[in-house]
Amino acid sequence: MSLRYACILPPTTVGRPDSDIRSQVEYIARFSDRQELMRVRQLLRSKGIPTHEQTLEGRRLGWYAALYVCMPEHVDDALRIIRNPSHLPPNPVDAEAFE
Repeated sequence: MSLRYACILPPTTVGRPDSDIRSQVEYIARFSDRQELMRVRQLLRSKGIPTHEQTLEGRRLGWYAALYVCMPEHVDDALRIIRNPSHLPPNPVDAEAFE
């Protein structure tokens, strides 16, 4: 698995989406490739980790997306799954129903 399009960063409060859910989500990665974003989101959903994406497009930076985990207790598991897709989170949820 290649993450050449993703920059995985530790969770932070900077750069959260502007919405009512911002107190619940944690930033995990930034993508410049739409297919890679969709692949990672589907992988996390399949493991029971709901996500949220925020996309931006500008003349200077082009298209990119920030990926957030909706439940703070899933941040570590999400980062582990991205690095090792065989990791199983201990507390999965129905991600599609949650999103």
